[in-house]
Amino acid sequence: MKNYLFILFILTFNFNLYSQWADIAPENMSELFEYQAIDINTIYLTYGTLAPNAKHYTVRTLNAGQTWDTISNYLYDFYFFSKDTGIYLYKRNTYRTNDGCKTFSKTSTLYAPTPGMAFLTKNKFNGNLFMYSNDSGLVKSTDTGRTWKKLTQSVAGLQFPTPNVGYGYGKGSTHKFTSFYKTTDGGNNWQLVQEFNNAIRTIRFVSKDVGYMTRYYTYYGHDSIFKTTDGGVNWTAVMNGINDVQGVLNERLYDMYFANENIGWVNLISSGKNYIYKTTDGGKWWQKLAFENFSCAVAKFKGFDSNNILLFPFDCAYITNCLYRTTNGGGENSSIFETNNSKINKDYTIYPNPTKSTITIECRNKNKMTTKVKIYDIQGKLIKEQQLTLDKTVIDIKDFSKGIYFVKIKDGDGVFVEKVVKN
Repeated sequence: MKNYLFILFILTFNFNLYSQWADIAPENMSELFEYQAIDINTIYLTYGTLAPNAKHYTVRTLNAGQTWDTISNYLYDFYFFSKDTGIYLYKRNTYRTNDGCKTFSKTSTLYAPTPGMAFLTKNKFNGNLFMYSNDSGLVKSTDTGRTWKKLTQSVAGLQFPTPNVGYGYGKGSTHKFTSFYKTTDGGNNWQLVQEFNNAIRTIRFVSKDVGYMTRYYTYYGHDSIFKTTDGGVNWTAVMNGINDVQGVLNERLYDMYFANENIGWVNLISSGKNYIYKTTDGGKWWQKLAFENFSCAVAKFKGFDSNNILLFPFDCAYITNCLYRTTNGGGENSSIFETNNSKINKDYTIYPNPTKSTITIECRNKNKMTTKVKIYDIQGKLIKEQQLTLDKTVIDIKDFSKGIYFVKIKDGDGVFVEKVVKN
């Protein structure tokens, strides 16, 4: 019975591992216009079509997409503070709901943004709201949208790693987002830090000094990702593992998310296909995740920790009927899961499994006894590397934490991968 349960566990784990991203979109979702995720379970969407007089719907899920409820016909430029309390902008006015969109009340008049083109950001430390649009520039609210104050600088893409320190980007002399700004007073005043030749696509700061940036067309026609450790004064390209992935000149790094200074994800689109890359060492190296079967073009991350992440599609695209969720950090690196073949499978055996202290790798081909063995943890991080020297090589793993590891052997015939459980 115990052996049966262990096999069942392995099969279940394998299924979950290869089902790293689950599509949780509403069944009939078409073009996506607006979205917001308060947490991994509570998500708001507005979708419809661009056709004249077409119907639009604002829907909400409270259970991570298991069910969706229509809460309004059409809301643009909204921001929700909780599952029932939020605001939306319409014709120069701010409207507020406290009952999940059953009723709205007008709370203020503000500078007029083009509908659907206002970008709302909240400073998570003090609750201050910022809205950027091409029409009105940057405005700020300190009372959850009841009143707004226009600020001097027009800065978009705001990030606040501390209550007072924030970063963003604005339009430079070429009318593209090439200007990088910093604030040290909570967003009231912004100082130009640097002007780039190439436009900024997105920024993510994980502390007041450490941040990441993607910029357009900076690497032989590709987008590039850069890292700063001094608050944006100096930037270094961190492209190892990405810079020659597909060998074509239309690679775009559309978005990224960092759970902390070391663990992050970036979404690369090449020749119309999505690839998700992950780093666990602060951008020193990126590895492609195994999952690639996205049913539509995904673009934007919304992460909550190192495991729970949402991946939204392009808004206003022709086919956007997907919304993906992962609860295991997007799954494992594709390099770990290269497929075994029958020839190499006959050469190696690993036992015992599960184990408490050691594993023995039996090699039945004397010509392969100089092959290296690599052991990875569940996050895809290389934990140990050792040479095969005998027909039976013993590897000590007693100091490993309890969990699942992957033993990988690569030789001229292919790749052998075995999952090992450490008790």
